[in-house]
Amino acid sequence: MNRKEKWMEIPYTGIQSVNKAISADYVSLNAGDARKAIRALSLDELLTVLMYELQHKDRRSVKRVILQKIESNPEALKEIYRREAKKGFTILQVGKSGIGKSATINSLFGEVVATTNMFDPQTKKVEPFKGEYHDVNYTIYDTPGLEETYGGEKLDREYLKQMTDQCPSPDVLWYVRRLDIHREDIDSNALKMIHQTFGETIWNRTLTVFTHADNITSEKFQEVLKGRTQRLNNVIAQVTDGKKLGVPAVAVVNADPPTPNTPPPNTPDGRNWLGELFITSLEQLNPEQINAFFLAFAEDLEIPKPLRPEPNHQEIIMESSSEPEKRIKLDKKQLERLEEKAWDSSLFVTGATIGASIDAMTGGTLMGIPTFLGGIAGGFLSLLKRFRR
Repeated sequence: MNRKEKWMEIPYTGIQSVNKAISADYVSLNAGDARKAIRALSLDELLTVLMYELQHKDRRSVKRVILQKIESNPEALKEIYRREAKKGFTILQVGKSGIGKSATINSLFGEVVATTNMFDPQTKKVEPFKGEYHDVNYTIYDTPGLEETYGGEKLDREYLKQMTDQCPSPDVLWYVRRLDIHREDIDSNALKMIHQTFGETIWNRTLTVFTHADNITSEKFQEVLKGRTQRLNNVIAQVTDGKKLGVPAVAVVNADPPTPNTPPPNTPDGRNWLGELFITSLEQLNPEQINAFFLAFAEDLEIPKPLRPEPNHQEIIMESSSEPEKRIKLDKKQLERLEEKAWDSSLFVTGATIGASIDAMTGGTLMGIPTFLGGIAGGFLSLLKRFRR
């Protein structure tokens, strides 16, 4: 199943209210009639139609009309922001104790939000850790001691039961392992329990996080990462009756505690891994919480700019003083993945809607970025603070 098909699984409801508002069957309308019909809809009805278009159609002209109508009302955009920020998102971490789960969370947020003793490996009770980042609610869950020898399968199942009682459908699951332990056996029982507990769809929301990547040499890094990822996916295929789901993996290098406003150390290949962790988590995230996740970290994103003539000395000084370093650096390919995700999900609501209003003001570019990409990232960043007032 490809990424587009995966999001098509989202159940769709609410079209009845739209049909009543337009006195017609929206599903049967062609693009031209749909554009005319939706002009009188309320904000909630527009969002309903947008979700329908995103899941079941590929009519960009209709989406554009929806977005332009939404963005024409700043108060509506502010309400969208508040609604998504209040919904928040959840991250479930699964893995042994002491392998860098808390440190990776801290790296993502750029501050200490999870202490090393937040989830005591000896405890038999799972407690959610709730917080707010850039005004967006989040909840972090951990399964303390999962796969530990002292507790055994019985304790693992108890942890997972507690988890489903509190979080039956996590927005994204990080399966955390150490990259530098090459001969470590993958616990198929733990993966089987995850599968039995959350069901097959959990793998569509899962990514593997390999910690301690700095212990691998640069020459061996890609080989080890590829090999460990394949090996893990082979085990997942076994516990899911042969389904090759291709769970993605990200290698990380944590600085614990993180330095505020500073990216963590690069992986051995010299890359800023936070960008890959951000975009991969976004791609695997529950579609209904994508807006909240994007909103939380939007101000931390550094997006690439197209090549331009070399600036003079004064321009360099002005740029360096007005553009502080961002923690989460996206390269060109990652930005393209963000664009793709925006077209396939309701990320339109928080990103492209604002970008649509900026089109006319910028003559097609924003912050040196092509218009659509600017709408997703740059446009949103430039107006975010106004919407928080």
